[in-house]
Amino acid sequence: MDVKLNLRDRLYFALFLIVPIPLFFNLNGTIFRAGTFDFNAFGLPISFLFLSVITVLNFKRIDFLFHRDNILFLFFILMQIISFLLYNIIFTSNGDPLLLLISMVPLIFSYKVGFNINEVRNYEILNKYIRKSVLVCGFFSMLHLLSSFAKYGVIQSFAVRGNDDIFGLFSIYQKLVYYPTMLALFFVLSIYQKGKSIRVASVLILVAMLMVGSRESLIIATCGILSKMIWIKLFRRYKYLPLLFIGLVLLISLSGSYIAKTVETFSESGLVTKLRKLNQTGDYSAGRFDVMKKVFTDNKNDTFIGTGYSTQEGIISPHNQYLEFFLRSGVFSFFMFFLLLVKAYKNIYKFIKERENVPNFNTIFSLIIVFVLFSFIAFNINTPIRAPYTSCFFGVLLGFFNKKITYGFQKNHQARIS
Repeated sequence: MDVKLNLRDRLYFALFLIVPIPLFFNLNGTIFRAGTFDFNAFGLPISFLFLSVITVLNFKRIDFLFHRDNILFLFFILMQIISFLLYNIIFTSNGDPLLLLISMVPLIFSYKVGFNINEVRNYEILNKYIRKSVLVCGFFSMLHLLSSFAKYGVIQSFAVRGNDDIFGLFSIYQKLVYYPTMLALFFVLSIYQKGKSIRVASVLILVAMLMVGSRESLIIATCGILSKMIWIKLFRRYKYLPLLFIGLVLLISLSGSYIAKTVETFSESGLVTKLRKLNQTGDYSAGRFDVMKKVFTDNKNDTFIGTGYSTQEGIISPHNQYLEFFLRSGVFSFFMFFLLLVKAYKNIYKFIKERENVPNFNTIFSLIIVFVLFSFIAFNINTPIRAPYTSCFFGVLLGFFNKKITYGFQKNHQARIS
């Protein structure tokens, strides 16, 4: 029988519907309408605002941080605060509290939601909301495609990497960085779901991702298809193999230097141009390795407490989430975050080991894959936790997988009374 959820629990699951929406707001509460290259602008995603409402409504449950499953997470957050305070007391007064808040608050709020979703333990409802979230992402991908095609035409849209806004109603903050990352992650979720509407949404998400032209998203989508092949091997569902093989070949071909000859119509698209440039220069890190080296050579960085989220001139982002923690809050913070991931992967291993007893395991497995892609690809190319749009998504997964996994399906669980 279906398990009834109270309002609080429904809001937790509803976050999945809000996370993919590329609607952003300025700090003064107005809708974000700045351009992609307006580096002085800053946008907060609607998912963070939704999380803020949930947190305010459930402020009394802030004691979740002291749950035994969350001690590591609590120490990690405390390390960020201590580093900020110590560095600014001992060394300088250039600490940026806004940078600290933007990096940590969305992560804390979303972590709590993921933790509570695991407490509900209803994988059937989780599966329904993941399906709906894919459809939401597909819908907004369609709007972005239509808006771009209406303004530039199909071919030119790929050349300019899509429109900055959607029909002038709102702009997509960091359209070239974290937006395509989210598209790629939801594309991965989509290939683990069934249904014609899901397939349509999956294609729309993929086309929008390719139009924006991000190398990171291309890698994530390709690895997502490879993970689906592993899934097929685990459960011997070979009927999906031909379609996945075609999709994989298509994505791999996009990374080849011959793409301009193969797909001449789109030879000036952003993704093709960037891949061609990579092939010509041989710098496959796009300059990131040089930036990463500065983390260890810059004398402004203290090994133990980092730079305390300082905005002092010369301190830059390493374009790597792990090094970002090391840079901002020192080696102990880096170690704490590493332990958080180890704990999550330990639970994930147990989950996979008991997969035959887990209902709707296809959805859980897709979340596992997204978590893996976050920690192995996105974190080594950019700093998703410093961007609330991606941080809100990762935090849910981190909270979900850091709580001890319960395999039982909540069929006969007492209904949570609203």
